[in-house]
Amino acid sequence: MNGFNYFDLNEACDYFDYEDQKQWAEIEPFIVYDESCTEELMEDVFTDITREEVDAFQAGMECAFKKINATLAVANVPLEIQWTDLGNNGGYMLVRVDDTPESFVHRVFKKPLKRVDSWV
Repeated sequence: MNGFNYFDLNEACDYFDYEDQKQWAEIEPFIVYDESCTEELMEDVFTDITREEVDAFQAGMECAFKKINATLAVANVPLEIQWTDLGNNGGYMLVRVDDTPESFVHRVFKKPLKRVDSWV
């Protein structure tokens, strides 16, 4: 995961209807980079893209994300770009530092978390 914390988007899918495209539309703004888009982004500028060029592009993205994370930490902003599994490829999401998959989904859909302190 290249030095990034991991956000378990697959677990987050347990807390919303992941087959509903309207609900995915609420999640997608937090996906800041989908590695499957790399070649598509590069094709706008280059032709005959090599694997080395794709790797260099992705390394540049990771470097930028690490610098953003460092800036957020210094500014005491409780957000972080984390690596996530997007199914057939990886990607990066902007989440709160203390987000769990459940709290993230509840926040995105503006649903209050129901916490039970004690059953007694």
